[in-house]
Amino acid sequence: MLRNIKFLIFPIIVLAMLSGCIIVKVQTPDEEFGTEFTILKKPSIPMSDILIRSERGDMIAFLPKDWFFIDPEDKIPSNIFSISTNPDYSLCLIFSKLTNRIDVSQVLKKEGLLGVARRSFELKQNKSLNNIKLLGDFVPIKNGLQKFYIYKYENVANKLIGKSAVFVTPLNEAYEFSLIETNINNRENVSTSEFDEIFNSILASIQF
Repeated sequence: MLRNIKFLIFPIIVLAMLSGCIIVKVQTPDEEFGTEFTILKKPSIPMSDILIRSERGDMIAFLPKDWFFIDPEDKIPSNIFSISTNPDYSLCLIFSKLTNRIDVSQVLKKEGLLGVARRSFELKQNKSLNNIKLLGDFVPIKNGLQKFYIYKYENVANKLIGKSAVFVTPLNEAYEFSLIETNINNRENVSTSEFDEIFNSILASIQF
């Protein structure tokens, strides 16, 4: 028996040496979140008491102060359930449902929440005819028991920046929250630090 085991192990060692690699532990889906308990900082900008709520009521968020909802008049995809903007229309906040766009259960099983984030970005790329470029990498964020994946991107056609967070609620519904720059009034865009501050404040207000 011991002889047979040695006979099986030897080819594996040879292959590893020939390929110049070592055998490593395979990462399981969402292992990158770790076990450390973390809490996001409270919103650093004034927030209103106006709620953004999903149709099933399994997630809520709050609008920044003085922001307001936009009535799209049925001119947007059916998976988008909230659009709002700041007073000078330089930023747009969008909440949408991903469950009816991707097979969430299968993606979560094979790739975890990272897979949902990747599909979210792919949907944007396809819709923009590949004019969307990923800036940096997909970043895992935890807020207590809530898990998010965040990614930033640029529209190469107009140089406008966007940032999205994806998450899955206990009802197994996948959602995306996006903050994007606009050039409706040809105003100067907010600074990167201000953009991130607004994004992080809205992210911290999300509950599911």
